Amino acid sequence: SPATPSAALHEYLAAHPAHPPPKLDILFVDALNTTTSVLAEALFSAAVRASGALERAARVESFSAGTKASDGEEVGAGFADAVMLKAGVDVRAHRGCRVRDEDMEGYALVVCMDEHVRSEVLFLTGKHDLELEDKVVLLSSFCSDPKWRDSSFSSADFSPSAFKTLLPAMSDACAGLLRHITSTLLADPAAPDPITAAIRAAGLSAA
Repeated sequence: SPATPSAALHEYLAAHPAHPPPKLDILFVDALNTTTSVLAEALFSAAVRASGALERAARVESFSAGTKASDGEEVGAGFADAVMLKAGVDVRAHRGCRVRDEDMEGYALVVCMDEHVRSEVLFLTGKHDLELEDKVVLLSSFCSDPKWRDSSFSSADFSPSAFKTLLPAMSDACAGLLRHITSTLLADPAAPDPITAAIRAAGLSAA
């Protein structure tokens, strides 16, 4: 039996290699999955890649779908060009995907572009589920700028002229969503730090 906390710690860590970080899947949903949900997915993915701290804490992947989408539908060339020019991300390879009830449980968050889409997603499940309702959220609720908090990112409202306003508002919302995930979904204030956990597991005092 190890005589010191240091020896116990080394023995415990040798026997318990680090677990892989948790995987969190985020789904962005609009009606058609050819404009706003695609942009949200692209902007959020770019924000995750730029966040080194988050990458060390979890594997976060984002997807998008539409409540009325046609599977396999391509995004419009004009939309793809605007996203590349203004946001610096390439969405030309995206193909539309219809959201399905059986997909819901696999996502940590289902982020809807407007209230109508959120209602459709909840209706899709055909059941009253408080846990599901908590994870089906509006993207605009994560905006840090109050002037954008009541925004609707509806695909029906999308137009090239609206893109100038849409992009900064959605970028702000995606940054807020990333902060939310980092501070809440990945945080466990009751969990001890790894060294304390190792010492306790070895049966020694951490004091």
